[in-house]
Parts: sequence; structure tokens; C-alpha cells
Amino acid sequence: VGGAMVFPQRQPVLIESYPDVAGYSFGPITTVGADYLLAAPGVFVCMYRGTDMRRYLFDVDQAENLRWAVAHHPRMACWRRATSAGQMMEVGTYIAALDMRGREEVVRRIRAKYPQMLCG
Repeated sequence: VGGAMVFPQRQPVLIESYPDVAGYSFGPITTVGADYLLAAPGVFVCMYRGTDMRRYLFDVDQAENLRWAVAHHPRMACWRRATSAGQMMEVGTYIAALDMRGREEVVRRIRAKYPQMLCG
């Protein structure tokens, strides 16, 4: 009763201890493009390395086929905005024996930990 809800400003989020993202250990990073991602189910994080050499997270999602999902993602325009200052986009993957519900839960937990994440 009385004030408006305040939402965090959306921005890339500093990841202090990659490969750990919200308690999940993400693996190989690719900066070259989706061709180097596995055509396998998993969760992926999109980030860039800042001028301070630290990684900044700007999106997370899950897919049945990581390679296809990253190459054709509906939030690609946001990814371009996140890296518009010339940063190279990096994609880290979390591959585990999870069905779609399990992967969606990983994404939900990461989003809950970083609600101010720029994309999504």
C-alpha cells in the first residue's frame, strides 16, 4: 500500500568465479560461433569479457540442440546490443543428463539469482 514496485535495472552481471554460475559448473567457452557448440541438449550462458578481463553475463537459456538454439535465438538482437562496444560474445555450456524440465529449472535458478540480467 503506498509505493511503486522497484525493479532492478537490466544490465550485464559480473560473474566472479566462472565456470561457476549460480552453483552450476559451466564448461567450454566458445567465442568463434555456434558451429563450435555441441548439437546436444543443455543450458547455455551468454557473456563477454570486459576490459577488466572479468566475465559479464547477459543471458541464459536452455535448448534441446545448443548449436541450433544459439545460431537462431530470438534474443539475438539483445545479444548484439550487449556486445555493441566491440566485446566478443562468449558462450559457456552446461551439459548434464537433464530433461527439458530439469534444464528449465537450471535457467530459472540462474535468472532468480541474477534478476537484473540484460537479456530475457
